[in-house]
Amino acid sequence: MISIIAGKKTIPSTEIKIDEHYKKVIVDLGCGDGKQTYRLAYDNPENFYIGIDANFKGLEEISRKARKKPVKGGLTNVVFVHGVAESLPQELESVADEIQINFPWGSLLEGFINLNDDIWKNIRMIAKNNAELKVITTYDDKFEQEFREERSLPELTISYFEGNFREKLLSYGVKITEVRIISEEEKNEISSPWGKKILSSRDRDVFVINAVVVK
Repeated sequence: MISIIAGKKTIPSTEIKIDEHYKKVIVDLGCGDGKQTYRLAYDNPENFYIGIDANFKGLEEISRKARKKPVKGGLTNVVFVHGVAESLPQELESVADEIQINFPWGSLLEGFINLNDDIWKNIRMIAKNNAELKVITTYDDKFEQEFREERSLPELTISYFEGNFREKLLSYGVKITEVRIISEEEKNEISSPWGKKILSSRDRDVFVINAVVVK
């Protein structure tokens, strides 16, 4: 059952209104406090956004704002869902034209990098055929060595993503189209609060992985 967050409560999934006039449905998986998702929805009214995060409380404020009248900041093209990537609601099957994962952390990061079967099956489940997958990720032993070792995470390199990682993703119908390290200029354009916090330590590589999900 899908749990749509509206302040401190949840509302029925029947209240999700995704009209055909929307150009794209974009899922922000692991959206944190939801502020970036809200901002994208505000700036791109032609698209419909679904922000998903495991932290219910963290989404209370922004979900309440999104439910207000438009003159008070309310938006009709965004909803926030309480959920984890390992077990996403079946109501989201084949809904996404695009899936974004921006600066994942904790179990989402671990599952993404270490190819957790449940997470990757759920990513495929919510994607439409030929949906775009866009990921921005980073960790660095200069700042997160203990975190990396505790979760048995590999060192992040271009060759890691273009090697066995790429080959294994094909079994989930995910075809990587691009792997690169973002520029300093691109780092300065990062708008998410969590991304900015991570990038306060500037001397680190940040990776972009773009892919297509084929079903």
